[in-house]
Amino acid sequence: MARRDPPLKICPSCFLVYPTATARCTCCGTALTRRERDKDAAPLETEDARVARVKRTPVGLLTPDEIELLDPDGQIFARRYQARVAKEAGCPGHQRAETSTQDQARRGDHRGACIHCGKDMSYDSGD
Repeated sequence: MARRDPPLKICPSCFLVYPTATARCTCCGTALTRRERDKDAAPLETEDARVARVKRTPVGLLTPDEIELLDPDGQIFARRYQARVAKEAGCPGHQRAETSTQDQARRGDHRGACIHCGKDMSYDSGD
């Protein structure tokens, strides 16, 4: 059996040599595989397709430009959600402050909130 040379690709723009598994040239970004060339030639996203994609995207992952594509109620919800998540993320460490009355606590309803960010930390003992 004859020994084979390792499969290589040569970038047509800068003439650097790459192994076959490399999809793009690290020097100039030229597509080296058919799949990457097809991605470059793919049509741009239409406005209807973009709105449909944004509606399927979780609210926490939307950018401000994408939030503008939602209906007014969705915009309000998305902005409030992202503000709440940002506020909770900046909390130095949740510390619970009890806000329930003695009667509520006696019945197993322990209401409370974080003293730093206001996150609801209530729990029910399940009695």
